[in-house]
Amino acid sequence: MSLPKTSPNLPAIRWPVPKNNRGGEFSNLEEMLAHLEGEAAGHWLIGRNGMWHGGIHISDTTTPWCALSGQAMNEAVDFPVPFKGEQAVRCMADGEVVAYRINRDYLSVPWYWGDLRYSGSFLLVRHRVQPGKTAESGLTFYTLYMHLAPWLAYPEPDSTAFKVAEGQHLNAYVDTSRQWVAVELPSGTRVTWDKAVSTDTMTGANGRQYAHVTLEEPVTGNMSLKAGDRVWTVCDRGNLVPARDSATRPAWWSPFLPPSRETVKFDTVVCPTPYLIKAGDPVGHLGYFQVPTGDGHEKRYQVHIECLTTDDLPRFLSNPEGVGRDTPAFARYPKDIPVYLQFNIGDIQKGLITTQTEAVMALSGLAVTDKEGKRYWPDGASRGLLAESDVQLLSRYDLVGRGFETTEDSPVSFDHLDGKTQPKGLVKTIFERFFSVADNDGKYGHQLVAFNYRQLLNKIDNPKQDWYYPEQYRRAVQNPAMRDHLYRLCVKHPCEWCYSSESPVWKAFFTPQKKKEEPEWYAYSERFLGDLCWMQRVPGMEENQWHMHPLVFLDALRETKKQGWAHSPFAELLGSVESKNDYTAYNQIHQNPKRTVAKYHTNLTSMTIKQVMESQLHTNIMFATGRFQIIPGTLIDAVRALNLDVNSLYDEATQDWIFEEYLIKVKRPAIITYLEGNGRVEDAIYDWAKEFASGGVRKGNTISKGRIAQEEGVSYYSGDGLNHAHLSPNQMVNILRESKNGAS
Repeated sequence: MSLPKTSPNLPAIRWPVPKNNRGGEFSNLEEMLAHLEGEAAGHWLIGRNGMWHGGIHISDTTTPWCALSGQAMNEAVDFPVPFKGEQAVRCMADGEVVAYRINRDYLSVPWYWGDLRYSGSFLLVRHRVQPGKTAESGLTFYTLYMHLAPWLAYPEPDSTAFKVAEGQHLNAYVDTSRQWVAVELPSGTRVTWDKAVSTDTMTGANGRQYAHVTLEEPVTGNMSLKAGDRVWTVCDRGNLVPARDSATRPAWWSPFLPPSRETVKFDTVVCPTPYLIKAGDPVGHLGYFQVPTGDGHEKRYQVHIECLTTDDLPRFLSNPEGVGRDTPAFARYPKDIPVYLQFNIGDIQKGLITTQTEAVMALSGLAVTDKEGKRYWPDGASRGLLAESDVQLLSRYDLVGRGFETTEDSPVSFDHLDGKTQPKGLVKTIFERFFSVADNDGKYGHQLVAFNYRQLLNKIDNPKQDWYYPEQYRRAVQNPAMRDHLYRLCVKHPCEWCYSSESPVWKAFFTPQKKKEEPEWYAYSERFLGDLCWMQRVPGMEENQWHMHPLVFLDALRETKKQGWAHSPFAELLGSVESKNDYTAYNQIHQNPKRTVAKYHTNLTSMTIKQVMESQLHTNIMFATGRFQIIPGTLIDAVRALNLDVNSLYDEATQDWIFEEYLIKVKRPAIITYLEGNGRVEDAIYDWAKEFASGGVRKGNTISKGRIAQEEGVSYYSGDGLNHAHLSPNQMVNILRESKNGAS
């Protein structure tokens, strides 16, 4: 009986963090992995302490822009300069929320010198990938995000704490007549202003809006004012901003945020009716984490990310439906096959060298044919050609052929490297794999690597040698030269989130001797495991699951596409200041007083172009939309120029298409003329500033309403009460040059 046919399902995939505080994207897997090489802990499969570790850590060491300081006293001591949470940790693939726990605040456990704090907040997302037409080709898997910042780390949106915006100096008055300036409030001055109190806000005869604020610190001017004194000051053009930069809240919190009335259930595992979450949606920020040491504690902000499945992973890796083999994307070649050279069209001859090792290469070019009709593929490593008859052509879904392997381990303990008992399970399997790889590699020095792994295997098999140095074995597991093989090893193994300290797998750790000799460590570990154990409360989750490296596995599933100008450094910078690179962002224009209100993480990309255009008829509902903040008239013109189907979704692809084919080619052609031709960069930044108000113009250039820019870097639309420049002309020039040179 054949399986029922369904439509292929290929979820969108994103990196879990951006590469900088502006929201820039890592260009490929290698760049992402290189970024995380600076992490000191939380390594794949075997952690720094020699124990099982089925995920990876991302911390403030490498990614401080995703850390968010909360209100715990310990945080202020460990990190006097707070983290602002400029960017969020992101959902890695389209899926649905199936379980979570939201801690109200950080958990604590006693230690020698006082309580230590950590987060037990987590999110579990279920995903489905199905490359082929039947369910047999698919896989249901999960991504897990642990140790996320708790609820109280995020300031309430209606907070009364404000400060004078950067670059502002505001006159302060003692009464509503505003006849006399008491003091000037410099940028950064902290004040309290309750917007809910109607009498604390007024509109002056000049049309400006004023707030009655309470000073939180003394200020001296014509008068000497102290903390607690009240003054009137202007508040209508971003002059006063939240005293604490507001970090983006997790998208999956939407059921608990206004206008929803659902109550948050704190500090408990919740398995809701599954609801959708998209790749790239914010899932939270790095949580504060203190780890005890012999002489104190380590401190960091971190997230622990896992990718796991309870499905038949080996079957999925084999590509049972053979999807994509008619259009191969990779080739696997063995050691010692000849490398060919092409001298003229059709004239292909065997060269003097052969391949040194077995490897997989991406088919980045087109096959060429010799006079006899035999096909050859470019070999990027040697710049030569490999005969198609010598290689194994692979679909991108032939993951076994691409180097993914599986192994199963059911250890008696999570401690794989205790220094007392030679590791016979997972660690030995890893060493055997590494020995085989090195022994079959003809590159210089790899025979020595093979010899070293053989020595370790001999120690493991020696019945007379139980003791060993755990750090030596751990370093051999995390050998950078074997990284690609380690990261493609998928392991079926008990999950630490399933077991409390009473479980048999922890028996070797929680011994009576340890309780007697190290009571604080014993109590800490017992409490810590009890706080973080949760998986047994999620229906359908098994104790033994397949664990896949979250970055490497998901990258293997990612559909490759040509990255156009919409994903160049130029567009990434532009998008970061226009919309925080959020395709769902839009703003509204409100009158009396005239102001804009920005909305993020909305359903915009689920709307059709027609629905967006209809909404833009009312600017108080929707004005500038999407990642590139496209205004109503521009969208109408783009639809006409590109002959767009208005019933199509206004999604990421549509917005990128409008940007690349209309905004920078048709409407502002100086940009594309520079990027792809011989245009002047100064003309390009001038067109940029005309289209995007966040871009600054050169001093002396003509700006809106026939005016002349009196200073460098003002917005083309300055003075309209809404727009301000955020990028200087020199920044714009530099990023355009970087984009142009990177594409050449």
